[in-house]
Amino acid sequence: MENFHIDSFAETTFPKIKRVCKALYQKGMLAGADGNVSLKLPFEKGVLITASGVHKGFLHLDDLVATDWNGKVIYGKGRPSSELMLHLAIYKKEDTIGAIIHTHAPWATSLTLSGLPFDTTQLVEAEAILKEVVVVPYHPPGTQELARETASKLGSGPALILERHGAITFGRNLEKAFIFMECLEHNAKILAISHMLASR
Repeated sequence: MENFHIDSFAETTFPKIKRVCKALYQKGMLAGADGNVSLKLPFEKGVLITASGVHKGFLHLDDLVATDWNGKVIYGKGRPSSELMLHLAIYKKEDTIGAIIHTHAPWATSLTLSGLPFDTTQLVEAEAILKEVVVVPYHPPGTQELARETASKLGSGPALILERHGAITFGRNLEKAFIFMECLEHNAKILAISHMLASR
């Protein structure tokens, strides 16, 4: 613990964060400065999170910020993502979570705008990987209300849909969180298309 340095951790993990952010961008789940990605720092030091206002498809090392559990910046020059409270609330609620991804996934978001449920029982892969997907009622982005409400919905599975605001997935590492996000959006697309076809 005494030999842990946040700057070294950021440099070591940056290629992995960049690769995941680029994949999310290329798959259309992030656009512009949308979304945020975080990792829990070793030894319960806090979190490493993408900075506010940065393009995730073209991420740089300087676009990462670390904060303690109270949200105080302890590494980096930028401002933490506006959804920092959301990430902190999830980590504090479930200590087995090591990484969180939040995107404005179009298909998952569209389901909430259309009032359609994400019924995992209709899809074998979704049910096996995501279990139950709960929709978090709308609260303004970046608010304590959103953070508190989202944390209260943990426990059903590794993915939540935020009403009118995208999706959030989490896992013991970044790879797991990415797999869950990709699975969520892919199956949300299938559900949305099935509703379109059924209504013709």
